[in-house]
Amino acid sequence: MDEPDDTEPLLSLRRQMGWLQVFVLVGFAGVGGALYWQARVISEELADVQRLFVAFKEGRFLPVTGTGQPAWHFVAV
Repeated sequence: MDEPDDTEPLLSLRRQMGWLQVFVLVGFAGVGGALYWQARVISEELADVQRLFVAFKEGRFLPVTGTGQPAWHFVAV
């Protein structure tokens, strides 16, 4: 007589759980990669924003010593 095979549903469930674990791990890896990429892009943009620069304001004509000719003198911020 043929007895019902109870191992087949259990093997199918194990196979499905295995695939689910693979999908979850790949999903976590994808999210982690996206967050790493986003952090790198943001840090590079902040590095560009935080570079030192010189701005000029209050440009004035002041005499050049010795020649008396007018020249620009800038006050840097």
